[in-house]
Amino acid sequence: MNYTERVNQHLDKYLSNQGSLTKAMRYSVLSGGKRFRPILTYTVADTFGTPLNLADSSACAVELIHAYSLIHDDLPAMDNDDIRHNQPACHKKFGEAQAILTGDGLQALAFEVLVNSKQLSVEVRINTLQALTHAAFEMAEGQSIDLNAVTQVIDIGTLKNMHKRKRVLYLIVQCN
Repeated sequence: MNYTERVNQHLDKYLSNQGSLTKAMRYSVLSGGKRFRPILTYTVADTFGTPLNLADSSACAVELIHAYSLIHDDLPAMDNDDIRHNQPACHKKFGEAQAILTGDGLQALAFEVLVNSKQLSVEVRINTLQALTHAAFEMAEGQSIDLNAVTQVIDIGTLKNMHKRKRVLYLIVQCN
């Protein structure tokens, strides 16, 4: 099984019983995407000889955060994109309010996946949660800088800072 199949199998499992948001969450996560972040997570784990089952929760969590960020980024108040992965964006398919809740649900699920990862020690779970919360905040800060810069001319330093923060969502794999 390749890395993409592996993460998709786990994402499918995590998204099977999430209540009324399930349909929109599954649509937004399982309907496409390159899975670059989970592939990177698995590649780093494999490079250091870490069993892949110890990287599953991190790979899924980082993809869930990424999916949440794309849903919110597509909203009319942000970039106002109607298409994602060659299909209607979440807010176009399910409505704006449901898209916001879907993104919020995916973010919460990402943290739940890590908290409940019994394969990882408590120390590793805490360290991974700290890394993910920091990355998620930096990503939101980068989006805020982007929104504030829409009607302004910005210098190259501000542009670099914005992109650095928006691209910080690369979870460091820390496994025993």
